[in-house]
Amino acid sequence: MLELDDSLPPGARLNGAGEELAAILAAARAFWFSGRGESFVADAETGVVSSWEDAGGSALATPAAPNDGNGRIGDHEGRLGLQGIPGENCGLVVEKITENASRFSMAVIYRPPAEDSARTLLTVNTGYSGGDDKTANYLFLSDGGDAFTVKDTKGALDMTQPVFGGATGARLALVTLLGDRLALQQDQGPVQEIRGADPGMHCRADLFIGCRSHRRGLQKTLGGALVHDVIFWPDHTLLLPRSPADRAQHRALQRYVLGEY
Repeated sequence: MLELDDSLPPGARLNGAGEELAAILAAARAFWFSGRGESFVADAETGVVSSWEDAGGSALATPAAPNDGNGRIGDHEGRLGLQGIPGENCGLVVEKITENASRFSMAVIYRPPAEDSARTLLTVNTGYSGGDDKTANYLFLSDGGDAFTVKDTKGALDMTQPVFGGATGARLALVTLLGDRLALQQDQGPVQEIRGADPGMHCRADLFIGCRSHRRGLQKTLGGALVHDVIFWPDHTLLLPRSPADRAQHRALQRYVLGEY
């Protein structure tokens, strides 16, 4: 029996990390699409996902336009998620997830496929829910197997960083955008940062999960990741100059990953 005189942080309790994360995300008005069974609405026979609700019940991810019943619930040792299929659009979209896409953080916990690569994981796209010719742009996160890519389509920001770790274990990728600055962290690794130009996404945006837009085509960008958790923080910069609240969000996320994965 192990006894400690000191009190432990909430995330150190059995199953406490998820509770702590849910509470702190709610306080920050962040969105958490978790791999709990009750978060999904899916066909009982086929497993085709028709919606994925965030933990607070304030947002809903629904199939992107090219997703013709391809997105299904995946299961890895009892942990659920959205299962991608290489070359097929299985993506979901959360409309109007932020009013200002020039400042945000987003995270994804996923398992890459045993063969091939995860490819597109998350995309913040201003071209549908408020973007005009000046602001229409998107910034995506992709895992190409040996390297992460985070970039926008106007060429303002372009980051490539090596992927480390096993081929099939769960990975956490966390991205922060702040104007002309972009940062990426995998798991508990070092934070990588670049400075480029402002991509001009000072407007409302949608979040795409597992794809980049409502456009058909681009099959080579669609991979076979099993996406367990997606978190989006409007107006929070977890990896760049941070407030105490941002640091607390980051700590809670890391505790959750260490405790649950």
